[in-house]
Parts: sequence; structure tokens; C-alpha cells
Amino acid sequence: MDQRLVLLLVFVLAFVAAGLVTLALAPRFKDPVERFLERNLEHTEAGLARTRNPLSSERFTRNQALVSGLFAVLGLAIGPGILPRLFLAALFGGAIWLGADRYLEFQWRRYQQEFEEQLPDMVGIIANAVKSSFSVQQALEMVTQEFTDPMAAEVTEVLQEIRMGVAFDQALTNWSERMLNDDLDIFCTALIIQRQTGGNLAEVLENLGQTMRERRRIQGQIRTLTAQGRLSGTILSFLPVGLYSVLYVVSPDRMGVLFTSTLGWALIALCAVLIATGSFFIRRIVTLDV
Repeated sequence: MDQRLVLLLVFVLAFVAAGLVTLALAPRFKDPVERFLERNLEHTEAGLARTRNPLSSERFTRNQALVSGLFAVLGLAIGPGILPRLFLAALFGGAIWLGADRYLEFQWRRYQQEFEEQLPDMVGIIANAVKSSFSVQQALEMVTQEFTDPMAAEVTEVLQEIRMGVAFDQALTNWSERMLNDDLDIFCTALIIQRQTGGNLAEVLENLGQTMRERRRIQGQIRTLTAQGRLSGTILSFLPVGLYSVLYVVSPDRMGVLFTSTLGWALIALCAVLIATGSFFIRRIVTLDV
């Protein structure tokens, strides 16, 4: 019998067996699976909402599952044997699934970074508006007209909460908790304290804006000085995987042995632990708080 036909028959039987096992175990694991899917859907919905992404959580999760399944099928197609194929399918599918979650985290970090870049100018405008005898709420309305997103969207949400009856102090507290930004936390605290005790708010905000700009300047210098270390950490983390991929393409028979022996699997696990450990320490070394 043709070897390709045998492999096809084995895969069909494997999928049928997996389906039967899934049906048999579904009642027992129904509740844990449903809780996992609900938590994943809530996490995705929160990630999309905080970056104001127009996609719905159901559509994002559906696309995530579809692309992960396609890459899992790709892993089944390129492996040299049954176990390597299953390993590559799990690796590719899991990597794409986790990559989608990391994409949401990346979008959130970029959103926070853009917000942080606009924050000193926003504080300066409010300080000038307060100095010109405008109220803080009127100054916030000016910010929605003068700035683009994400600052305009965030301030608009704060003003909407106030119009809906939320106390001004509580709306500022919600804003600070939502953005998780130290400078914004200081800004909101300054506004709340000034409303409760009084004082020269314009002078406080001017000093705060100047401090924010100085911090950003120092952070830029630190990023420049640590760029080489961060790049080295990235290269060293991906170099083993890239080198193995090239060697596998050149000599799949020899490099495929890594997935067909116990020693090979042990070496894969050891390499993964060492790469993760090295990446963790490099990131800790080049990360400095200001």
C-alpha cells in the first residue's frame, strides 16, 4: 500500500478517535471548559474595550480559533512523523492562540504610551485654563476639542460619567484606575485634594507638567542607553529557534531526531527553560524605573 495512503488513513483514524474521546469526556469536563471559555471571553472583551477596539469579543475569539486551527493543520502537514506532526500542530496552534492574546497586550501598551505622551500637554492646558478662571470641568471640555485619541476619548468618558451623575472625584478615581498611569494618578489626586482643601491649582499643575516632561526626557535617555541590551536579548532568544529551523530545512532527517527520542524532548524542554530564564534576567537588567 502507498505510504501516503497509509498516513492519510492514520490521520483519519486519529481524528475519529479524538472525536470519540471528546464526546465521551465532554459531560465530565463540560463545566470547567465552559468556565475557561467564559473567562477567556471576558478577558478578550476587557482587552478590546480598554483599547477601544471596534471588534466584538465573539468575532475576535472566532478569528483567533480559526487562525490557530489553520496553523495547527500546517503543523500536521510538515512534520517528519506522527509524534513530530502532533507536536508541531500543538506548538503552532498554541503559539498563534497566545500570540493573539499578546497582540491585545501590545495594543494596550501602545495605547498607554500614546496617552502618556499627551498627558504633559493636557496638564499644561488645564493649568492655563484654570489660571484664566475656567473651571476644571470646562478645562476638560477644552481638552476634548484640542486633543486627538486616546486623550480625547478618555476625557470624554470622564465627562460622560459626570453628566450621568457620577461624583467628580469618583470619575477621576475611575479614570486613574482604568489607565494605571502614575502621572495620571498624581494629577487626579491633585485635583481631588484641591477640591477638598483649596489652594493654587494652576501652580500645582504647572509644576506637575514640568515634572512629567522631565521624567519623559530621562526615560528617553534610558531607552536609548539600554537599546543595545534589549536588542541583544531579543536576538539571543530567537537565535536558537531560527538556527534550528534553518538546519531542519537543510537536513530534516537528522534534525527530526530531536522530536523522536526521549533525549531530544528533554533537550527541547531544557532549551526552553534556559531561553525563558535568560530573557527574564536580560529584561530585568535593562528595565529601569524613573
